[in-house]
Amino acid sequence: MEEELIEEVIEEFSAPGPLTLLFQIVPPWILSVFTIILIAILFCGWKAPRWVRPLGSIALAFSFIPWTWRIMTALSDVKNAGALSPMVWIDGFKIELFIITLGFTVFLISKIVIVIQTSRN
Repeated sequence: MEEELIEEVIEEFSAPGPLTLLFQIVPPWILSVFTIILIAILFCGWKAPRWVRPLGSIALAFSFIPWTWRIMTALSDVKNAGALSPMVWIDGFKIELFIITLGFTVFLISKIVIVIQTSRN
C-alpha cells in the first residue's frame, strides 16, 4: 500500500513540466526566432519606431513558413506510407496552429506598440 503511494508520488513529480512539453511539441529554433523578433519589436518601439511594422509583418510571415514546410512533409509521408491515422493529423495541426497563433500574437503586439507610438505624437 505504502509502496504504491510512493510510486504515484514519484511519477507525479517526475512528469515533465509545461516548458519541457512545449519544447517537445514546437522546435526550439522556432520559439527562438519569435522571441528575437519580439525583443526587436520592443526595442525598436523605443529606438527605431519605423521598424516596428515591418518586424510585425515578418513575424506573421514567418509563422506560415514552418507551417507550409511541415504540411508538405506530412503530405509526402502520406504519399510514401499510404495513410496516416486521424490522431496523427490532429496532433500535427495542433502544433501548427500553436505556431501560427504565436506569429499572430507577436504581430498583435507590434500593432499595439504602433498604436502606443501614434498616441504619443
